[in-house]
Amino acid sequence: MQNGHLVNAGKTNPIQTQFKANQTQLKPIKCQNKPNTNPNKPNFKGCRRA
Repeated sequence: MQNGHLVNAGKTNPIQTQFKANQTQLKPIKCQNKPNTNPNKPNFKGCRRA
């Protein structure tokens, strides 16, 4: 069980790490553009997480 878990974590780590890095770079760009348009609107709330 430990071996299977290690293999799964190692395989999911690189994939999720790359995917997260891509989303993180795309989020700040979209977040900066959105709050600039209407920071008081609900759009800013979705960006709040970033």
